[in-house]
Amino acid sequence: ASSHEPIVQQRAAAASQHAGARAHSLRAMLDMDYGADSAYLALGGECVRLRGCTGPCSSHNPDVRVHELCFFAHAAQVEVRGQRTHLGSFARWATVDTPTVVSPLAARGVARAAQLYAHGEACWRGPQRSALVEFACANETSLIAVDEDGKCSYRFLVQTPAACTPCAYAT
Repeated sequence: ASSHEPIVQQRAAAASQHAGARAHSLRAMLDMDYGADSAYLALGGECVRLRGCTGPCSSHNPDVRVHELCFFAHAAQVEVRGQRTHLGSFARWATVDTPTVVSPLAARGVARAAQLYAHGEACWRGPQRSALVEFACANETSLIAVDEDGKCSYRFLVQTPAACTPCAYAT
């Protein structure tokens, strides 16, 4: 037996474990619901961010936070000092058919695609954080609005070409 055999076996085991993890990841991607007719497939793995002030933006209020949405994965809020708050993980598709805090001019009764991100960090004396992500048609994908719609319940508005297809609302 060669003195290199244990090293070769360790490397082979590590490669096998990596390949198994990669296969699991690929299976999860294939099993993901990307909306009606897979309209939102192109967003898989993409993240968008929106930078904003914690109050009125001014030279006297330097506190900035960034809201981050990684499609089909998670939503988060990052404070200027680097503290990261988990707002939720992708849970399911939903629809919205009324005007909301992030889309007040939306037509009532017209279904729009939305994603629910649930089971975020618990609020102090409150529920677990969650985010509802609404989609609107646009030429480029961007996060354009974030607001807190009740205690620890967030609303995100994302513009994306994926929302321009007639079947782009949730299944």
